[in-house]
Parts: sequence; C-alpha cells; structure tokens
Amino acid sequence: MRRSLGDGWSIELPGQWQRGRGADGVTSWRAPGRTVRVDRGYQWRCATSVDVLAWLDAELPPDPAGKVGEAGGNGVGHRAAWLYRHTGEVRYTLHGYNFSDSGCLETVFTGSDAADLSWAFHAWRSVAHSPTGDGEQSVRDQSANGGCPWVVPGGSGLASGLIGK
Repeated sequence: MRRSLGDGWSIELPGQWQRGRGADGVTSWRAPGRTVRVDRGYQWRCATSVDVLAWLDAELPPDPAGKVGEAGGNGVGHRAAWLYRHTGEVRYTLHGYNFSDSGCLETVFTGSDAADLSWAFHAWRSVAHSPTGDGEQSVRDQSANGGCPWVVPGGSGLASGLIGK
C-alpha cells in the first residue's frame, strides 16, 4: 500500500504497519521485526554530488557493509543508501536518501531478520515525490536562491551501482 509521507513524498509499504511520531517529530512506521523512520533531509543548495556524498559519509556511522547510488524515478532524481549489519536484536540498518529538485527525504530501515533485507531495498526504491501530490506543499521557488536547485544535479557523483565498497 502506498503511504503519504507529507510534502509530496510517498512510499510503498505492503502489509500492516503502525504509524507513529516520536518526540523529535520524526515519523515512524512499524511492522513485526521491521521499522522505518522518515524525515526531511538536509537541503543542499548548489552542492555537487561529490560534496553531498562526502558530507553523508562523514555524518553516517563508519564502516558500512555497502553503499549504493542510482538514478531515481517517479519524481526522485537520485537515490543513495548505506547498509550496516549488526549482531544484536536489530540485524541491519539501511540509511536511504531520495533526492528531488525540491529537497531530500531521509529514510532509515531496520530489521530483526538478516535474511529479510530485500523489503528495505524495495521500500527505499519505491519512494516517490510529487510536488503537489498530497496537497501539503508545492515546489519551492528556486528564484529565492539564485536559481540554484536545492540538491545535487544529476550526473557524475551518483553512479548506478556500488559507491566505494
């Protein structure tokens, strides 16, 4: 089922999910053994792909099991994700970022079954953006920042496939 995330963003989460909002204002969705946290990402104005990836690499935990960057679709220009594996109750975390001309959506997927990782990648790739899709916000006027896009332009920095490892 496609679920609205606000600001024109949506995600496909099949099955039964409970929606919640933390004290920090971050929306979460929970299903048995799975959690998704959703937040508006940072707004990179006139940044290059290389700059954004370097910043995310510095901000995220060290030593990911893998990194993926690829072209988007359905209103998403590019996607990037960092995968971490764990040995505790939470077996993996996937930090996923979806970039559009009007912003970035940060999603964090966690799961308790290491063999059940495909749902997180499917959900991350299902994120769509329609500037007026849910009526909450229209595309921001880029003229206020000199015509620069809010996030990285398509091209050299986010190549399809593995980034780094």
